[in-house]
Amino acid sequence: MERDEKWKRFEQTGKIEDYLHYRGAIASVEGEGLRYADQNRCPDHSGEQSNR
Repeated sequence: MERDEKWKRFEQTGKIEDYLHYRGAIASVEGEGLRYADQNRCPDHSGEQSNR
């Protein structure tokens, strides 16, 4: 996708994801969604910090 097309898509959707694609901060990969930090968290971790 050309840079101008990416900008037009961002203008239409207003999505941060589309802006990041335009800026080149994230790559477009066919069939693969974005990877977020939450996807890599331990499933048994409650998210609370332990008191030390």
